[in-house]
Order: sequence, then structure tokens, then C-alpha cells
Amino acid sequence: LVVGHEIAHNVMGHVRKATGNRILGTLADLVIAGTLGVDTGGTFGALGQIAFSQEFEAEADYVGLYLFAAAGYEMDDVADFWRRMAIKNPGSTNHSVTHPSTPERFVALESAIEEIEQKRRIGLRLQPELKN
Repeated sequence: LVVGHEIAHNVMGHVRKATGNRILGTLADLVIAGTLGVDTGGTFGALGQIAFSQEFEAEADYVGLYLFAAAGYEMDDVADFWRRMAIKNPGSTNHSVTHPSTPERFVALESAIEEIEQKRRIGLRLQPELKN
């Protein structure tokens, strides 16, 4: 399940997009330093890197579940896996700046699981319904 999530980050180009965001932020740091003489300490680069990170995480959860299901795994314990992880190691699931909130993630995961299970029931191809 976790591997599917991480593969989804790569498939969806999140690493490349985050790097691009960081570069744009770093350019802002350099422009400010060059024009105003103010050392931002890399603030805009860091902010650029976390831009859209909650959306990237939500998308990786969603696409990762499809990868997990397409690999033939059953979805019965997916939400419980994340709940157990949250109980055993709360810091592993709660990164409020870069990740959706834990309850928000659970709701989204359960919705995605139902979507996947419905597609399985009616024989549709397991393909995520991406907005872009």
C-alpha cells in the first residue's frame, strides 16, 4: 500500500513538480536578494517546494490505491492499515503543512475504496478518475 502511494508520486510527476516549484521560489529569493539586498534565507524556495504538496499527497493516496487494487490486493483493511499506523506512530500520518489532515485522508481513502470496489463489481477497468 505504501509502495503504491510512493509509485503514484512518481507516476504523477510530483517530485518533478515540487522541484520546479522550489526552483521558482529560489528565483524569488535571488531576485529579492539582488534588488533589495535582503537575505530571505531560502524562504521562498522552501515555500515553493511545499506548494501543492497536500494536493500531491491526496492524489498519491488516490492513485496509489488504484495501483494497489490493480496489483490484485484486496481493499478490506486499507483504511484500518492507516488507522493502525496513526495510532502506533502519530507523526507518520499527521504532517498538516504537507499532507491532508488524518481524518480528511481517511474519508478520501474510504471514498476511493468504494469507487474501486464498485468498478470491480460492474466489471469496469480500474482506472483513476483524474481531474486533469
